[in-house]
Amino acid sequence: QNVMAADSRGNIFYMRAGRVPRRPDGYDFSKPVDGSTSKTDWQGIHPASDLYQVLNPPQGYMQNCNIPPDVMMVDSPMKPDLKPAYLFGERAGWINQRGARAVQLLAQDDRVTPEQAIAYALDTHCLGYERWVSALTQADEQYGQDYRANTDYQTGLRELRAWNGRADPDSTGALKFYYWRQALNRQAGARQARDLAAKIDDLLAVVQRRQAKPFSLSADENKALVTALAAAMATIREKHGGLDVAYGQVFRCGRDDKSWPVGGGSLNQEGMGTLRAIGFAWPRPDHTRWGASGQTSTQIVVLTDPIRSWTQPPIGQSDHPDSPFYRDQAEKLFSPGRMKPSWYAWQELQGHVYSRTELHPAF
Repeated sequence: QNVMAADSRGNIFYMRAGRVPRRPDGYDFSKPVDGSTSKTDWQGIHPASDLYQVLNPPQGYMQNCNIPPDVMMVDSPMKPDLKPAYLFGERAGWINQRGARAVQLLAQDDRVTPEQAIAYALDTHCLGYERWVSALTQADEQYGQDYRANTDYQTGLRELRAWNGRADPDSTGALKFYYWRQALNRQAGARQARDLAAKIDDLLAVVQRRQAKPFSLSADENKALVTALAAAMATIREKHGGLDVAYGQVFRCGRDDKSWPVGGGSLNQEGMGTLRAIGFAWPRPDHTRWGASGQTSTQIVVLTDPIRSWTQPPIGQSDHPDSPFYRDQAEKLFSPGRMKPSWYAWQELQGHVYSRTELHPAF
């Protein structure tokens, strides 16, 4: 369990917490062990001081987007070989798009303003997209001759090469990237798609502060990039009636019969795992996908005196369909990618009170 804490004095703390049993040496507890002998019995419980933790790292920041401790920051002090492997608790030396993007943003600036922090939390950048677009460009130069007269293919190629890598609601390039990567996954199959991604992606370059490694693709892999783009453009036209369709026309947030466009998402298989984490439900009959999980309680907190904070609930505060607060925040905050201030003090509430209920004790 990843636990982070901070206080108003500027301290930050992380612990990989849990009630962890002491394991005897000589056994691989990542696999079944013999339970018929006392030699494999637990030898008590580790105290909290044994667990992976860090207080006030010199980097001045920490983040965890469901990644291991060794990549939570540049030069993380939490290395997997410092303690028993079962205390680390997972494979080391890997990172996802969200985690790498968080490190990229936090490591580049030692003073982050509240406005920057809000922008980080709602960031829609798809880290590493440019390597995929570069791969497609090279593949097209070698194997795209069969599609020179295919106007949809050419439109897709042109928009992807001009795309800024942001999964914004009004981006047509973002939607084309999504359908292209989806078509590639289906064409290649899960294993080959993973192998191809392992060649092109180099997310660890951010944490290791180095240039991304060069990559080289086989003829079959290059051909797959090209044919997947043609297939993706055909799919967009079939499902949406044309290619001039923006990301937010497909990816939505809402409730019941109303929805609004949204940016970002946890489309990890398509290489679009943004810092703004939104898990989308399966496509509806109209081919839209609505947010169903992810950042359900996004909050930025500045531990000043008084405390300042901003929040962004994804839908609304009320579960009553006739309430004006049933889905208002989906429309006014979540869709446009904004946050609202929290009103801690009584005077801050003035002018924002919609209703008042007085409770009178019966005794």
